[in-house]
Amino acid sequence: MEQIKLKFTLIKNLGMCKWITIIIMILFSSSVKSEVFEPLIDLSISGGNAFYEGSPSSFGIDVKGNVGLGVNFTDDIAILLYYSGGYEGIQQLQTLEEGDTLTQGSQDHMTVIKYLNNFTDSFILKGKFGYQIVLINETKDETWGKGLYDHNMANIGLEVESNKIFSSIINTGYNFYTVLFPNFESLATRLNINEPGQKIFDYKVNESFVNITTPITTNFNNSFGYTLDAKSYTEQKVIIEGGEYSPVLRQDFVHELYNKINWIPLIISLKGISFGLFDQCQISLNLSYNLKIYTSNQNYYDVKQFVFVPNYYDYIKHQLSPTLNFFILPERISISFLFNFSNSSYRERLIQDETGFNGVIKMVTNDYTYSISILLPITEFFSGNLLVNLSNVNSNMKYEQVYKYNYSIANYCFGIEY
Repeated sequence: MEQIKLKFTLIKNLGMCKWITIIIMILFSSSVKSEVFEPLIDLSISGGNAFYEGSPSSFGIDVKGNVGLGVNFTDDIAILLYYSGGYEGIQQLQTLEEGDTLTQGSQDHMTVIKYLNNFTDSFILKGKFGYQIVLINETKDETWGKGLYDHNMANIGLEVESNKIFSSIINTGYNFYTVLFPNFESLATRLNINEPGQKIFDYKVNESFVNITTPITTNFNNSFGYTLDAKSYTEQKVIIEGGEYSPVLRQDFVHELYNKINWIPLIISLKGISFGLFDQCQISLNLSYNLKIYTSNQNYYDVKQFVFVPNYYDYIKHQLSPTLNFFILPERISISFLFNFSNSSYRERLIQDETGFNGVIKMVTNDYTYSISILLPITEFFSGNLLVNLSNVNSNMKYEQVYKYNYSIANYCFGIEY
């Protein structure tokens, strides 16, 4: 049986403490021959700026790095170890449940251990364990590790892959997450009122998923997937009519459906129009659609207007994302254009005017994002990159004393990748 080829896919939502990986690597090095190790190192350094509502922030630096290591114990069994970390110093907006908030910097550190067992040519078992640390600063003078929305996530999962069912690749599995916000406490807790709960943002997730990728023709394939997340909040109590708290804890369910089409329509020759600089250009088109249905038993009570809003967090989100890619050979120049549109319609959440007075219409938000990215090889190992984004978000929610619902933000960054 052919030896497993180790490929490192850095998944942003997974991780484990870096020191655990280092210890395991040392242990492996004493018992496994060195030639079975297959390392991977990626590094990207970029600089740029953001323009929120047309006003520029200060110039910032983004640094991202990935380090991976693979061990083939046999032809069928392998262990993948990887660490991914990054610092984002360019101003950005973080999306939260209640709305978006402007941040000045963030860090993300994660490590994953992944086990692969190729039982047959068409059946692979995958297991993983990881830990992730996210640090978010809302102000420039905020101390790292003290951010209100800093959080840690531990994950364990099991996945099965089969590639011999109706010529499709099918991945199905289960993940368990626990997410903790060490610095966040409810306002009531700060006032020594423990009724609503203390760590009201902490939660656990039981996730089940299935993904099916089917080749239609040589240059055309379709990917379909479904994910169900059951989120259980560990301390957040449900609000009932009158603004009181019940002993029942908050429980959310998230259903996500997606479909993605990958198509390479043509390859054109550039020899006659590029003065001999380029040979050909490969054009590809990706079109994805996502449907997200979010339901929660949590309600909301407006203490100023004495208004009770049931199912405050329930919404349906539609997202459409076409991407056009150009890959120029033999220079390996990559140019991509992306457009993303999303519409979020809330089931019960009422709009508010600029003063916070409730209306009768339910909240709706539209998000338009335009992106262009260019990757230009400089040497065999180094490439230059340029990324430009423009986002415009609008909503019928006008009250923005805490969270943002109507804004435009643009940013650019350029740098070097290894």
